[in-house]
Amino acid sequence: MELGIVSLNSILHSLDMFFQCTCIHMSANVEDLLKKSAKIVQIDIDKCVQAKRLHGIDKHKRDLIVYLLWNKGLMTNEKLGQLFNMSYSAISHCVKRFKEKMNKDKKVKNQFEKLNSQFKL
Repeated sequence: MELGIVSLNSILHSLDMFFQCTCIHMSANVEDLLKKSAKIVQIDIDKCVQAKRLHGIDKHKRDLIVYLLWNKGLMTNEKLGQLFNMSYSAISHCVKRFKEKMNKDKKVKNQFEKLNSQFKL
């Protein structure tokens, strides 16, 4: 019986180590993805994070990056919100609006597809 507990503990430890490594790797991927996408769309990511509200092209670019990160499934809305200094609810609304924009405007969809094609995860 004791052998089973030891084996279970070692399996749990291995799983814990796997998830820790995966989280570190995903974190590096997110940071890399964020920096590269900001460079591609030509926006200062610090401006996106520090501004309480963005307007016009800056808002569109920020929303494009938020949608890209959301679409990749690397983070929850809550984590995305922390990254962009927004609430998880604001992220949800941002994603919803961006999806609607893509459905209405082929140029917006093409912008997303072009940006998305730059990253393989």
